[in-house]
Amino acid sequence: MREIRRIQGGDKGGTSYDTSGGPAGGIYGGRHFGPNELSGSGRHHSEIRGQASDQSGYHTYSYLAPSEIGIDGLRTEVWVTTSGGMAHHPYLFFGTVRNGRVVGRSLATVLDNSHQDAGRTRVISPVKDAIITAHEESLRFESFSADAGVYARLDVDSDMLYGDITGMGATSMDALPGFRSRLKSIVGNFVLAVGTSDGPRSGERWTKVVALPSPWLRGLSEAGVIASASVLEFELSGAQGRQALHSLVRHSGAHGLAGLRMVAGRPVVTTAGAVEGLPIACPKRLEPLLAILPDVESVRIYSHRHHGSEDLATVSFVLDLDGVSITWMLSADHTVGFTGDRDALDALVNVHPDVLRDVDPFLTNQYYLSESSFARALGISHRDAIDIIAALAASGRAGYDLTAQSFFQRDLPFPDVGKTQARLVGARRLVDAGAISSRGSMYRVSQGSLTNRVTWDAGGFACTCSVDARTSDLCDHVIAVKYSQVHPGGETRPYEEAESTPIAVWGGRR
Repeated sequence: MREIRRIQGGDKGGTSYDTSGGPAGGIYGGRHFGPNELSGSGRHHSEIRGQASDQSGYHTYSYLAPSEIGIDGLRTEVWVTTSGGMAHHPYLFFGTVRNGRVVGRSLATVLDNSHQDAGRTRVISPVKDAIITAHEESLRFESFSADAGVYARLDVDSDMLYGDITGMGATSMDALPGFRSRLKSIVGNFVLAVGTSDGPRSGERWTKVVALPSPWLRGLSEAGVIASASVLEFELSGAQGRQALHSLVRHSGAHGLAGLRMVAGRPVVTTAGAVEGLPIACPKRLEPLLAILPDVESVRIYSHRHHGSEDLATVSFVLDLDGVSITWMLSADHTVGFTGDRDALDALVNVHPDVLRDVDPFLTNQYYLSESSFARALGISHRDAIDIIAALAASGRAGYDLTAQSFFQRDLPFPDVGKTQARLVGARRLVDAGAISSRGSMYRVSQGSLTNRVTWDAGGFACTCSVDARTSDLCDHVIAVKYSQVHPGGETRPYEEAESTPIAVWGGRR
């Protein structure tokens, strides 16, 4: 039996609990632990539940034990427990990670993002777990902030890993505060085990029932779609990047908006008066990156603006360190965050759900998703291939790597994100019900006793409904009109201006 020396500190004494609430030992990855040997972070949640919830909108995480960090002689060992995905408790990797100080701090930074709530957005999620994707000899760790305003990812290069990828796919990982804190104290190389080969055992299972808000799910998927449309704004050296990030955090204005520009080869941040350069909403959300700032070797900054918007931009920072890279994406509006009702919804409109199911056999052969390979394999146009891959990302089945400028395959270990898109479902119902009438570029969408008018031209969409007036999201009526054009089949009748149905007037152009 391997002896593990417990690292001091942690939450609630590092004691695990069984389903009856009493102290318990456990077996993890073939190793036996007493009640005081676990170096995790105490109870996983306030109430241990033995069964999954069947309530709508709930998803169950079931862990055999908390993620742990221990010492075996002079060797640091990190055991990450998994839940969901291609199996109940998939085992993805076992081996040594080089440059543990950089990897440990970088991973802790990305994991800390899931607890960040700097934007005070409409969506507050209790989900605190990160997502691991393993393929060949690479590992990716993704997190999404509680307020749905920050997407973060750590990419660990194959040169940093010495071991075996024992499984390929994506899964959730346990990451309690004590575990994240100890990652920051790792100095040298460490042994990493992702998952456990043991199956679940009743009475020893740590279960957490988590409500997954639909906007949170859609927002997480939307990050990849937005990244794919982003453009490079700045390419900074390590010194320039460190200065820019430090200045953005330090000079975050009270109004939550800062501008970044280059002057004589130096990054300059403006927060007062007219914001110059690239607008960045609530740059204080970059603060977790200060922990790994000394190790940053270069920084690339990308932006994405919605059509017709010059003021707000989604900004992505890609930090290169020794053998790893961190992607940190800030939503354009820190009071809204990523909703999944804009770019992701737009991507889903372009592709029929049946088409996404048809590409499943092809996905098993690829990690990076090439538009040209897709087009050749499926016998479709390059434009259609781009639409399909973007729709896969919007469904939670792919992410986007700004460094490689390519989508990578990754099925989120959550319910089908595409099925949570209520506006798309509602739009399809409107089309199927023949609720759309048109004359030229003017459309009427009837819902009961109320009719909304949609116009569609080079300047974008405009609808008279209240959703269109309040936010930059696409409303059901705009989606219904676009869906009827992309997927002919529903009835679109000509209308006369003299129709007696009243038009709701709120106003907006998207």
